[in-house]
Amino acid sequence: MVIKLRVFTFKNDLEAWRFGGTYEAETGNPPIKHSTFNNGSLQANVKWLADKGWSEVKLARQVEDMSDYIKVSFEMYVPVAGLDNSGYLKPFFALNWEKIGLGEFDTKVADAERVEIDGEEYIKIEVSKEYEKRNEKNELEIGLVGSNLDYEGPVYIDNVRLIKKSYQ
Repeated sequence: MVIKLRVFTFKNDLEAWRFGGTYEAETGNPPIKHSTFNNGSLQANVKWLADKGWSEVKLARQVEDMSDYIKVSFEMYVPVAGLDNSGYLKPFFALNWEKIGLGEFDTKVADAERVEIDGEEYIKIEVSKEYEKRNEKNELEIGLVGSNLDYEGPVYIDNVRLIKKSYQ
């Protein structure tokens, strides 16, 4: 068995990722952009609303051969400064709007893993989920959700990995 990997590192640009819309959330201007954070990342400028149980900003990308993959993973970083410890972060991904991993990576801000990067403290959430192969899927979305969370600022996405197994 051979494992094949496609990685989006955002080293130099957004690698064709785009803003995919919001639900009960707002965005800054621009909604997303390339960032030099962590040697390259996608920066989403979010405004999650404290009075909403589901405040979502979506990132999207067409992936021509998405039906060949069986696992998606990515890293999400949120600056600790300005976060309310009582809310939740709820990242997930979707294939053609079919949500995968929903609820599995929900993290209370107060209990989240913290890392230091360039002298600043961030919450880091790693999302990694295998799923049964889906035919006819070509749209990958990442959902960045704040639940009962008052936060306005950047959320960084890095190292998006698509994994497929080959038995050649």
